[in-house]
Amino acid sequence: MTADFRDFARKLDRAACTMVEAPLLRAKQDLARRALTGIVERTPSVSGHARANWQVSIGQPATGIVPGGDPSGAATLSNGVAAIMADRDPFATVWITNNAPYIQGLEQGGPDAAPAGMVAVTVAEVANAG
Repeated sequence: MTADFRDFARKLDRAACTMVEAPLLRAKQDLARRALTGIVERTPSVSGHARANWQVSIGQPATGIVPGGDPSGAATLSNGVAAIMADRDPFATVWITNNAPYIQGLEQGGPDAAPAGMVAVTVAEVANAG
């Protein structure tokens, strides 16, 4: 009887985790995809270097600078979405990082920059989409 109870308890625990964690993971992945897409698409592109440097990592921010460029942002989005979808932990932090030395200047606006920013605008948009 004790073994039956333990088996039932394990099954109940797995079911509860599935009921909570699976929808949470899907929601996290959806938010991260929308944030990445908005940020990359809003990033001004001359050579594509700033767009190429949006890096997605799970658990800790990416380090280093991506060489070259991605003027359309398509490769950056493809790589980032792949990282987001490979994540199976609904509680891990998704980092969207850009280590290009001039990225803060682009975010703050200027002649060749995003006048309203990329990250701030996207975060507000995603947060308000509810």
